[in-house]
Amino acid sequence: MKAETLLHDPSLQLSLQPCPLCSGNQFQSLARHDRHHLDLQTAGCLVCGLIQTNPRPSAAGLDAFYALYYRSLYQNVATPDKQYVQRFQKNLHLSATAEYLLNALSLEGNGRLLDYGCGEGSLFVALREAAVRTVGKVVALGRKWLQ
Repeated sequence: MKAETLLHDPSLQLSLQPCPLCSGNQFQSLARHDRHHLDLQTAGCLVCGLIQTNPRPSAAGLDAFYALYYRSLYQNVATPDKQYVQRFQKNLHLSATAEYLLNALSLEGNGRLLDYGCGEGSLFVALREAAVRTVGKVVALGRKWLQ
């Protein structure tokens, strides 16, 4: 599906939602489209100031977006593989993140880390090389990539 028709897909269930922080219903539009020129609006809550996408997809709509469109739209790949990791240099970027986490959280040796929203698991590859036990779960899709 082309980006122009993506937001007209009824499975995304876009609708104006109350602010998730304060339940306010008054918003100021800050941007009318995202970096890919999709009509995903950025709005600021006039009650608490939280910046958010609104209107936004329902929970089921987010599941559909991440399952059907996210990777192909934002990273031009349908399924992550080793070439994808190398092309976007995720292994290099996430090695630095892993090093930071190891030091900041003292994860060396018997450390354990749980990451919800782990994506394809590149961070876990770097952490496993340092002998950290990892479990990852992509919540929206409800499936594990690495364990």
